[in-house]
Amino acid sequence: GIILIFFALYNINSQLNVLGFPSLNDLKASQTTQNLQLKNNYQPTENEQVINVLATEFEYILDGENTYQAEKPTKLIVQNKDAFGCAVALMVSGLMDDYHLLETGENVIDLGEPKAGTYKITCSMGMVQPISITFE
Repeated sequence: GIILIFFALYNINSQLNVLGFPSLNDLKASQTTQNLQLKNNYQPTENEQVINVLATEFEYILDGENTYQAEKPTKLIVQNKDAFGCAVALMVSGLMDDYHLLETGENVIDLGEPKAGTYKITCSMGMVQPISITFE
């Protein structure tokens, strides 16, 4: 019975991540962000902002800061380096209507002009540790 309760809580937590609601993952003290300085081929226009993410194995790593300007055209650039499982189906609840299947290499995803708020980048099942990004 305890194992069933554990799996139920795990699945509920995953779905909270997919839907962009607060979850147990938000209690984690450190955010998965690094200064990777990813190289990409995408050249943003003068008024665009770019969010760089590395998708590797079963993890998403944010390259740089996690706070961006609201109401400004935004592109999400994902470098897929051997992501597998549901990690290849990236989801940003509130900014994307559906998941985006990542191809190997560089993926450019148009997020439009996000409204102010905090959004989670995770896989389509919510099992990959989410990355929170904030638009102010």
